[in-house]
Amino acid sequence: MSVNFNYGKFIGALITAQLPYAFMVFCGFFFGKVGLIQKEGIYAFSKMNIEIFLPIYLFIQVCRSNFTYNYEENGVIIISFIFYFIFSFIICFLYSFFTKMDLRYRFTFIFLTGIIDIKRIHYLYINSFCYFLKNKLSKEQEFCKNILVYSYIHVFYQGLIIWFCAYNLIKLDKSYENQAIQVWDEIHKKKKSEEEQNLKEENKEEENKEEEKKEENKEENKEENKNENENEDYLNDNKLSEREKDEVKEIYNNYAINNNEENNKENNSNEDIEEMIMFSGRQSFYTKISKYQKKKFFESSNLKMELLKLIFRSPFIALIIAFIIGFIRVIREWIYDTTTPVYLFFDTFNTIGNCNILLGFLMIGSNLYYKNTINKKNSNAKIRISDYIFHSILKVIILPFLGILFCFIVKKKFIDDNKVLLFTCFIQWVIPTSIDIMSIVQVEDINCKFVAYSISIQIICQIVLNNFIHFPTFLKMIDIL
Repeated sequence: MSVNFNYGKFIGALITAQLPYAFMVFCGFFFGKVGLIQKEGIYAFSKMNIEIFLPIYLFIQVCRSNFTYNYEENGVIIISFIFYFIFSFIICFLYSFFTKMDLRYRFTFIFLTGIIDIKRIHYLYINSFCYFLKNKLSKEQEFCKNILVYSYIHVFYQGLIIWFCAYNLIKLDKSYENQAIQVWDEIHKKKKSEEEQNLKEENKEEENKEEEKKEENKEENKEENKNENENEDYLNDNKLSEREKDEVKEIYNNYAINNNEENNKENNSNEDIEEMIMFSGRQSFYTKISKYQKKKFFESSNLKMELLKLIFRSPFIALIIAFIIGFIRVIREWIYDTTTPVYLFFDTFNTIGNCNILLGFLMIGSNLYYKNTINKKNSNAKIRISDYIFHSILKVIILPFLGILFCFIVKKKFIDDNKVLLFTCFIQWVIPTSIDIMSIVQVEDINCKFVAYSISIQIICQIVLNNFIHFPTFLKMIDIL
């Protein structure tokens, strides 16, 4: 069957959908530059996002998409997401292991790749595809009619990964950061105590030297008097001229000066040796940082307390309640029935929940302007340029082509007759990282700038690559172009 598809208008619609997100990032940067958003304000935004707006959003999307028929007909979307996450996790983990990545941003790097933005942008992509796809089959028409229901089927499972795994592992990055700060504090304390001890010893040595000098001066005075008498006798006996007398005195004075310089050199060499000993001690202390971090973490970790914190975390509560309500058909249909007064209540909450998208992108933009952390004491690991390059290549080139390969296999074996469902699976491999990761790192005050730069690079690159490389390749694969 020939399929009529206006690719030019489709790409125009995609660019129209993508540009507002880039514009929101720019607004966040501009607001930070002019001072409308302060660093403390970004932190407050992230707290509000996690505790208020995001739970509402998750509840609404999971509740309406979590029912048995959806899993039976569209479960391949979940499978696609699982494969995407496994591939990205394995690649990033191996890269971080073999390149000896700093432990302070290892899991941030992994989940920055593995968690995708399945909130609004992927819905706009699917909606555009449905609009420009002509001669749709009955299954495709059904899917396009219920995009909001079918395309959010995997929100619950990604939510579990984010708020059970990602959040706690990024907190592990933060714990390494805290331990690094403790190590630096101990280094400075050790150095300060060594300096104080050295100062005391120097003062004591100076006092001893002064006493010795006093005694030496007494003896020197006696010897000088004796020498002067002898010199005078010598000079008188040999009848030296005034010029010769001055030469003798100059030789004597030079000898005394040279002796003092040699003593100073000996003192300097001793000080250099002490400094080298102190430096080597600090070097050996640095080599113990990694072992110290691991030991401290496992000594201080309390699995039960972490699980309790997880249970009472707002997004996790919203996910569980929505998952239960989704299977109760009467309640779900009552909430989403547009003819009942309850729908007005639901629609209001839907608007409130969507605020998390705006706040997320504003946080990304403002973090492009501000420094890494609110707490000035935080050191934050310096991200390697190679990590930025690898992450960008993986996210915007390697994973999209793996997505095309996955969809090709699924098309041949399972769902050849539903192009909309195939497209929904494919866009999971090409959309940017979830802004929820930005909220998490902002609350933890760790690696904010790294996440902001990475997501911004993805948005810019994917506007070009998706529209002119990835989507045309996929559409040829499913026989549309």
